[in-house]
Amino acid sequence: SANLSFVFSDAFNMPAWLSYGKVRVSGARVGNDADPYLLQSVFVPGSISDGYDDSQVDMPFKGVPGYTLAAVIGNPDLTPEFTTSYEGGVEASFFKNRLGIDATYYRNKTTDQIITLPIAATSGYTFRVTNVGQVSNRGVEVLLRGQPISGRNFQWDVTTTFSKNKSNVDEIAEGTTRISLPGVGFSGGTLVAEVGKPYGQFFGSGFLRDSLGRVVVNETTGYPVTDTEAKTYGTYQPDFMASLFNSFSFKGFTLTALLDGRKGGVFFSRTKTLQAFVGTDPRTLLNDREPFVVPNSAILDPASGKYVENTTVKVANVINYWTNYVSNNAMENLVDASFLKLREVTLSYSFPKTMIQKMPFSGLQVGLIGRNLWLKTADENTYSDPEMSSFGTGNGQGYEYGSVPSVRSYGANIRVTF
Repeated sequence: SANLSFVFSDAFNMPAWLSYGKVRVSGARVGNDADPYLLQSVFVPGSISDGYDDSQVDMPFKGVPGYTLAAVIGNPDLTPEFTTSYEGGVEASFFKNRLGIDATYYRNKTTDQIITLPIAATSGYTFRVTNVGQVSNRGVEVLLRGQPISGRNFQWDVTTTFSKNKSNVDEIAEGTTRISLPGVGFSGGTLVAEVGKPYGQFFGSGFLRDSLGRVVVNETTGYPVTDTEAKTYGTYQPDFMASLFNSFSFKGFTLTALLDGRKGGVFFSRTKTLQAFVGTDPRTLLNDREPFVVPNSAILDPASGKYVENTTVKVANVINYWTNYVSNNAMENLVDASFLKLREVTLSYSFPKTMIQKMPFSGLQVGLIGRNLWLKTADENTYSDPEMSSFGTGNGQGYEYGSVPSVRSYGANIRVTF
């Protein structure tokens, strides 16, 4: 790696309103190796089970070892993956450091990504770890800070951040334009990497729609028609993320509040499918649960061969519509992942030196803290906190499988300085 910076405010005579200025550029190339024991096929301790609960026997059993071939076939051609990144930015402070900005633009490219792919079980294995493709990312990160009020007894500091990243799958492998991401899959859909699109696309077959975006329904039953062509329905990656932090200090008291959020992206909500299935989703109250025309739907006009607005064909059975069509189609249960959250609020008091001068410590602060105090989601999301992920921090982002609600918490603390 290499980096270069230049503090131009020290090199030149700058106007009085510019307190500090620096530009910087950097570049790096970082390798990431694969896990051990992947270059050759290996044996692992075996296990035996008849399929019933509590019937599995793991080796070694009573001191007798037993081994079987691992599910992953060895790949002697596996190489490290490399990420090449470039970054440029500027830092500046104004009006005696009362206002400041830190802006960064970056580009990085990851080649020969190490990924686990499924293979035909007839090979004797089910997975192969290999190097595939190239993924690029570029984006901006901006931090703006200010001090609108600075008095003898009162001070107000504010910091806001903004970040936007655009990823793109540049290539995968020769003759391949799409692969499923390992460890991710659910009934009716999966997450994929597809050439020319952002990493992490939801892929499956949703309801068929006409050129106007209307849901095509069967002209007899009124039920939605499933698209025969699987396609991508958006990514879990947001359009941008932002935050706002405020700190107010009055004498010994300090009040802080952190508000942050993200715009864009989608996630699959199992909670949404379950609520539609059992009838607890407010959507199931449509038309007092009597047969209805699917909103914004179209039917095929036999005479013209074109789709026309559906105003007469009602769903044959309301329960069947919600349980076997709406709740059973994964791509129709993707939810806008946008949110705005009051992440944290704190209130603290620092005792003045005169009150603790006879104490065996030099500083004393007591405080209250609250986290996740308020959450605003997209209007269509009445189901889950978009930050909840059932697959952890790996490839399987954007998947909520009946997760419990996020927790609002309160606490108190005391800080002693010696």
